[in-house]
Amino acid sequence: MMSTQQEEEFCAFENKVDEVMKILNLMSSDNKAQSEVGIEKANQFLGVNEKDSSIEGVDIDNFLVKTNYDKTIINKKESPQIDQNTQDAKSFMMAIEKDANKRAADRKQRESVAQELRKMGNQAFRNGEYEKAVSMYTKALDQVRDSPILYNNRALSYIRLSLYKRAIIDCDFVINKLDEKNLRAWLYRAKAYFLLNEKRLYEKSIQEAKKHHPKELSYIDKIIAEIEHIGEGDNEVCVNIDDINKS
Repeated sequence: MMSTQQEEEFCAFENKVDEVMKILNLMSSDNKAQSEVGIEKANQFLGVNEKDSSIEGVDIDNFLVKTNYDKTIINKKESPQIDQNTQDAKSFMMAIEKDANKRAADRKQRESVAQELRKMGNQAFRNGEYEKAVSMYTKALDQVRDSPILYNNRALSYIRLSLYKRAIIDCDFVINKLDEKNLRAWLYRAKAYFLLNEKRLYEKSIQEAKKHHPKELSYIDKIIAEIEHIGEGDNEVCVNIDDINKS
């Protein structure tokens, strides 16, 4: 199974693989016209224009990588066309690899920051400071936007603040965008709908939780009992602080 970082890298390049391979094939062609088309497409792909083909660096905002090969210098060597094409293709792939490595390093740094913010949010939750917990989880999500744990933790904090619709939005994002089978998301969603007196949607959430987790039926039934026997005005949540501590 791929790590979160590996999945992000795979998704980032998945839709570009065909384009990259076509460009490389053109650049490696023995046909000079096709080779020149390949070089032009590589420049466009990497964000290099005719006025400046020696820029090096990463444009963080646009996720474009510039390359530093100089076609005029290569041409002066009068080497066979295939050698020039090979060199251009190599520069192209090196630029892509550099971009991937830079984004991987950035991702690792963001995850480290998010982890510390999550810990601060968990501590605030344990202290009953739910608004602060929401703030910490939101800041963590600014660093890493694909963490089911952070969305679930924020949803739980929203429930404690009686902000049930906001909790449902976070749960739905996890279910629809990140992890359709996420048990915590389904249970928090059920809890929020129960407190909104939305019986049909509450029951639907429980059904989905059971469908995706047939081996957890006894646990889910226990949670159902806790939800349906909560005293009026009591905002104690089903899957509660123990899960915050573990997540």
